[in-house]
Amino acid sequence: MTNPILFTECDLEYHDLLLPYKQEMIERFFVNMVNEVGYNVPYTNEVIDEFIIPEIKKICYNSFDLKDVQLVHPHIYVQNNRYYLSVYHNHVKSDGTAAFGLDPCMVVNFYINPASDGGLLEVAPGVDADGKLKSFKIEVEKDKLYFFPSWLYHRPLPQEDTEYRICVSIDIFSRQRPYFKPGKVYW
Repeated sequence: MTNPILFTECDLEYHDLLLPYKQEMIERFFVNMVNEVGYNVPYTNEVIDEFIIPEIKKICYNSFDLKDVQLVHPHIYVQNNRYYLSVYHNHVKSDGTAAFGLDPCMVVNFYINPASDGGLLEVAPGVDADGKLKSFKIEVEKDKLYFFPSWLYHRPLPQEDTEYRICVSIDIFSRQRPYFKPGKVYW
């Protein structure tokens, strides 16, 4: 675990199952970025829908005190050493587009072809007493799911690799605030 209060990671062997979709994901991202607002595009496939999402739900029920979990809006973000948007953002939907009339309570990210040089995930939980941004960096790995609260600001960092790194991000909805059992804290 990286930070048991604001962030957690779980193992799930998904990477090799998604590799056959890698080129489709890259093409979908770049074709649809022209029409999308933001930095990612909607995307799903049968591996995500039939294997990954049910596993994420199990993790949510085991690691968090949550009822009625809904996972929606799988999106992808693609970057390499020449194309990247390293911008802090969160997953609170202030534009009225939230599903079920709710903002997501958590987010789960996972990666295809994580960069071997750079491409870290930086999260910023707040500012210190002097007003300086506090942040920490996570070296993302294949076959890891990264869970964090939807309000947590985060960004992808640039990478040196020429190969595309793909982040799949899924918003998690519940009518209750998530209680992270191992960290004994509400997100």
